[in-house]
Amino acid sequence: MIELGYLSLTNGFDSVVRNSISHGGIEYGVNDIRYIDIKEEKEIYAPDLVQLLDSLFDTCSSIIAALLIFIINNQTYIEKSGVENLPLGIKFLLTSGFASHNGSKIISFIESGQNKQQLNINIKIDTSHRGVHQLESLQVAWAAYYFGGKNFDRFLVNIDCNKPVQPLAVINGKLLREAIENEKIFTEIAPKLFESSLLWYNASKLNFRIYTLRSSFKTNWEIRKRNFRQEMIQRNNFIPRLHYKVILFKTQV
Repeated sequence: MIELGYLSLTNGFDSVVRNSISHGGIEYGVNDIRYIDIKEEKEIYAPDLVQLLDSLFDTCSSIIAALLIFIINNQTYIEKSGVENLPLGIKFLLTSGFASHNGSKIISFIESGQNKQQLNINIKIDTSHRGVHQLESLQVAWAAYYFGGKNFDRFLVNIDCNKPVQPLAVINGKLLREAIENEKIFTEIAPKLFESSLLWYNASKLNFRIYTLRSSFKTNWEIRKRNFRQEMIQRNNFIPRLHYKVILFKTQV
């Protein structure tokens, strides 16, 4: 990236630190850390390391924001070209932004199987209720399909619910695709979508009600805060404090 002239995109990246962590050596001192690479060694004090990590986080966040803005500004063209052609990381961001909420959060995506026809989805849910696990599994599979996952034949959803053994559900991607394209009724097709499921746990009705109330309250509270901020901005009652970083590119046409 540096050779191509995009120095700003490498802000926060240190090759010695990266190589030392991956396949080199690290020595911890009282106030510093020594990173030992094959070709070079570097001693970094704690405040400098924190600043380096902050810069890397800002750079990565700026790149993600730029990619999402590009997709929004070119939505019509991308939809015509095929959302399924987007990189997996972008599909994850779109799916996570749509399907994640206070009670359930998508953690990661990874493709597997022959010709990468299976999408493994890791989610974290705040309850061990079996019905919630089934519903959230279908929700994330549908969202993954909608945001570029039309070509997957299977969705394997792994559920972290703070239990010793994580439940999982396997959803038939072909049947899901057929149901969505033919606008089938959810109650008719839902039982057939699960190829198999290992939903080890269940919760009491009281636990389920508490989870529902807690999730609803948090969601409504976030909506109210967002609406309040927007209303205040429109009235010019205050200017919100924002921490941001702008990366500028100079190109020659």
